[in-house]
Amino acid sequence: MTKPTGSTVPGSPGLQLGLVRRDSPLPLYVQIRDRIVEAIGTGDLPPGAQVPSEPELVAAYGVGRPTVRQALALLRREGWVVTRHGRGTFVATDRANVSLLDTDGLVSSASGRDLVLRDELIDSGAMAHPPLEVLTVDGGGPWWAVTRLRHLRRDGIEAPLCARTDAFSVPLVPDAEARFAASGSTDAAAGDLDIASSRVATRAVAVPAAWKHSLGAPAGTPLLAVEKVDRTVTGAVCHVATVLLRTDLVPLVYEVTDPTRHL
Repeated sequence: MTKPTGSTVPGSPGLQLGLVRRDSPLPLYVQIRDRIVEAIGTGDLPPGAQVPSEPELVAAYGVGRPTVRQALALLRREGWVVTRHGRGTFVATDRANVSLLDTDGLVSSASGRDLVLRDELIDSGAMAHPPLEVLTVDGGGPWWAVTRLRHLRRDGIEAPLCARTDAFSVPLVPDAEARFAASGSTDAAAGDLDIASSRVATRAVAVPAAWKHSLGAPAGTPLLAVEKVDRTVTGAVCHVATVLLRTDLVPLVYEVTDPTRHL
């Protein structure tokens, strides 16, 4: 069995980060993200605290800088940290919004100081085509997909937040099912996918009959339907997500890193 790695971070006396395992189905960058999130959750890295630098994390975990950069990029997308050029990376002080557009961004984004997410597995298995109504995909199949009902607990009250289906291209992500079974994370199911571009469609919809009871959405509840298609650098479709979101519970947010592409 591979020996786990991780220890006190050089340059950060007293800060202990949890271990990572090279024989885990979770990619190393996801494990490093998880260890930093744990440190934030326990208060070892409180809001506003500086996160260990790239060289410090490389030394602590014995990984390459690209792996550490992937972990930090994921933390930024999920809203856990912010990077200030010339100063470093710091734990975010305001995380009221959650992200749905990363592969599994809602899990970590909602796990903030006052938000707790609980997943209920509805279905998983092979499908011929992703459940898209607005966007289209050319090829990529067959697909393996998982559907979850996601509940949000805030201020001691739990309510259904969204229904989400993630579909992975089997030719591009052949072990998605095994990775998800081992971790319960669609981030882990995605493995080391290098997503180069995403296309997103949103629209307001009435509560579908199939989800009316599960989402607990009374008449007039605003529902947002989101479709997202991810492509690799070669243009191949690798991942598709569809979400039915109760926007009365949380707003949908996403970060535009290159505004010129969205004009």
